[in-house]
Amino acid sequence: MAKDFKFEKRAIIFGASLLLLADVALGIYSWRRSKSPALTVQELNTQAGKLKKLKAEIEAAEKTAANLPKTVQDCDKFEQSLPSVNTVSSAIASDMAEIAKKAGTQLTGVAFRDKEKSKDPGAAGIAERSIDATVSGPYDAVVKFLNGLQKSQNFYVVDSLDLATETSAPNLLRVAVHMRAFFRTAGT
Repeated sequence: MAKDFKFEKRAIIFGASLLLLADVALGIYSWRRSKSPALTVQELNTQAGKLKKLKAEIEAAEKTAANLPKTVQDCDKFEQSLPSVNTVSSAIASDMAEIAKKAGTQLTGVAFRDKEKSKDPGAAGIAERSIDATVSGPYDAVVKFLNGLQKSQNFYVVDSLDLATETSAPNLLRVAVHMRAFFRTAGT
């Protein structure tokens, strides 16, 4: 019976030791868990907002990718609508003269300058030409001329306007127009 008591005593001590070790392990786990950062409601809302933005960006990118063939087709159509390198100066000069005539202005001093070759690989086949011209006329006619440039079949980018009055007629404006036009260099 003394042997059984020693065995029971050892079993109880062993079981109590196991429980004590388990308690220490759970205490350490609980302490470490309390030290780790916990998300607050505000942080959770911020993360949800970021997730929503990312999903919207992904949807926009997928929509853009789906529209890519149409965009490429539109770019090709635009490129083909540009005048060719062989006819660009005469086409632009006649277009600007027609716009000036319809607007009731006088167009003088049209000068063309070619830009240096673009190093942009996306601009292959398209070149740029600078144009300086002077337009004279009443205010409303000059505005009609600028609107005509905007609505023209040719693609113009007006960089700057220098305004002055005519010395011979104070009611007339003289506007120096600095702009750029684009034309096809390949596949003409």
